Formats: sequence, C-alpha cells, structure tokens
Amino acid sequence: MVEWEEFMSDQKLEEIKKFVEDNEKAIVKIKSKKLEEIIFDCDYFEDKIKSEYKENLTEEERNQLDLEASIKYNDSIYEGSIFNGKRHGLGRMLYHSGRWYFGEWRNDRRQGNGIEYYLNGNKYVGEFFDGKANGKGKLFWSTGETYEGDWVEGQQEGKGMWFGFNNESYIGDWVNSKANGWGKHVYSNGNSYEGEWKDFIPNGKGMAHYAETGGKYIGNFVDGKPNGYGKYIYSKNTFYQGNFVDGQKDGIGIIFLKEGHKYIGNFKNDKKSGIGCFVWASRNEYRGEFLNDLRHGKGMMKWNDGTVYEGQWAEGVQQGMGKISFPDKRGVKEGKFEKNVLIE
Repeated sequence: MVEWEEFMSDQKLEEIKKFVEDNEKAIVKIKSKKLEEIIFDCDYFEDKIKSEYKENLTEEERNQLDLEASIKYNDSIYEGSIFNGKRHGLGRMLYHSGRWYFGEWRNDRRQGNGIEYYLNGNKYVGEFFDGKANGKGKLFWSTGETYEGDWVEGQQEGKGMWFGFNNESYIGDWVNSKANGWGKHVYSNGNSYEGEWKDFIPNGKGMAHYAETGGKYIGNFVDGKPNGYGKYIYSKNTFYQGNFVDGQKDGIGIIFLKEGHKYIGNFKNDKKSGIGCFVWASRNEYRGEFLNDLRHGKGMMKWNDGTVYEGQWAEGVQQGMGKISFPDKRGVKEGKFEKNVLIE
C-alpha cells in the first residue's frame, strides 16, 4: 500500500474538497438579473414643455403670469414668464458664454421639465428640481456618449443606462454618477461583467465573460479583479474552483482538465505551486511539491502498473535522491536520479 501521508494526506485532500463544496453553494446563487431599461423620450421635448407647463401651475399662477418678461443679468438674459417678480412658469435663460436653458421655472429656480445646453457641448433633457437635474432625464455628451435614467440633485443616481463607443454600455444602479450596486457592463472588446459595483469598479459578487478566450468567471471581485473564492471556466471540460488573488489562482483549489486530469492543492501566481495532488486520466497519481506547474521538490509518484517512486524532483523529472519500487522481480532500487534515470 502506498503511504501518501508524508507528501499529501487523504485528510488534506478531503479538506480542500470540502472547502470547494462549501464555497460553491454560495456562488451558484450568483445569477444574472433582469435589469430595468429606462427609456426617456426626448422627441419633441421642447414642444411638450410648451404645451404642458401650465398644467403644473395653480390657477392663480396661470392667471397672474407675465408671459413676455425680459430680465437682464451681468452674464445672461432671461426671456419668459414671471410671477411676483420671479422667473416662474416657462422661460429661456441665455448666457453670454453660450450656455442656455429652456424650460419650466419655480420661484427663480429651474424646476419641472427642461433642456440645458452646456458650454462644453453637453446637453441635458429631462426633469429638474431646485435648479438641478432631478427625476428622469437624458444627458448627451459632446463626445457622443449618453446616459438616460434617474437623477438626484444633479447626479446620476438610481437606475440608468450609459452608452459609449463601439457598443460599450452599462445598465444598472448608480450613485453619485458612478456605477454602484448591481449592473452589467459590456465592453468595446466584447468582454462583459455583471454583478456588484463600487464607484464604477467591479467589487463584490459577479460574473465575467471574456470574449477573446471564451472564458467565464463567477465569484468574488475586489478592485475589478477576481479575489477570494471563484470558479473560472476555460472551456467545456476545463475549469478551476478555488481561491484567487488579483485575478490569478492563488491559495487552495481544484482544476479539472479536458483530458480527464485533475489537480487538487496549492496555487501561486496562477500556477500549481506548493503541496498538491495530480491525478492523470490514466489513474497515475503524484502527491508532493510543485513549483510553477511542475513537480519540484519532494514527492511520490504512483503509476497504474503499481510502480512507485518517492524522492526528489526538479522541473517535472526525478532528480536527486530517491527510491523506486517495481511490482515485478526488479524489486526496489534506491540512489541518485538524473532526468528520471537512476545513475548511482
């Protein structure tokens, strides 16, 4: 009977398997959500403002509005309606710098539906409150980007959709004009991420798809990279379940390979490193030390014909002092090995 205990015990293997099993129960709950699309209709918005603004006024306000007032300021001019000497109802504010606003007013403040054109070429169409974008609206950047959705005190906040260049987009939750909460980002290179966000960076639980390789990751993210427990699917029958650090396999985990091989053990910098167990599809098995994906250090190898080697390894081959036991009349041989050959 092969004694594995010195190299990697059955108990340690079971502990790693249990670790993976327990963590899998959490990540299977990470699923895509139906994200709310907020479509803000900007068509004929100025006509809509003109035809509907009086509906938001009291009867007294409607009866006493001065509809054709003009007020000059140091940097601008206002043309529109006033009530009790204040901009109120419907009006247009033209700034000498080129900026302008057209829409509803309440007590000298932009409030209600409006359109604002900024000096940098951006334009906002939507609802205002107390002088700021608030409610539903759409922002057009001069670069061609757009955002439509919820606003709070001039900030993108709530549910919304952003569209950039080359089919890049984000739909989901916003706080302080950044992706915060749950949302999905499709990148211009075809990659995508759906999950939890903090200040426009994936943080928390999520799912990523990598278009170039076809790979998929589901699990925990920190600062935009897989960190903590996760599952990376390389292809149909090749996947890894275990710990990640800064986007790389690091810590304990299990990797299954399409050829039918599997490895259970430690990883470092995305490679098998430390103590581990590799089982080939042929049922050959190695337990011991690894370095940079290769058997390296002290380990034991058992072949399916019953041959067993225990001793030193270097860069994937028997190298150094070791002992090999054959199941036939050759018996046991012990000594110094070089590149899998007993030399003395």
